[in-house]
Amino acid sequence: MRNYQKNESHRDRKKYKNNTSGHTGVRFDPAKRLWIAVITVKGKKIFIGKFSKLTHAINARKRAEIENTDPMVVMRNLRKQAGK
Repeated sequence: MRNYQKNESHRDRKKYKNNTSGHTGVRFDPAKRLWIAVITVKGKKIFIGKFSKLTHAINARKRAEIENTDPMVVMRNLRKQAGK
């Protein structure tokens, strides 16, 4: 069994059959004809943005994953918030 943190377990999940983008956290809104990117952090869904191109939505989602899982980035963001 692999040793990992609870928030990393999502990486091992299968994609849903109805996933239109092929990427977790990225979906297509047919009414607006835009790609929507979201991420869930500590149980809260965070809206990343709406994009006209799938690649832009995927890249934004990947950046959000890095920003919310890399300890150095998290610490830097916490320091910025504390300084406000």
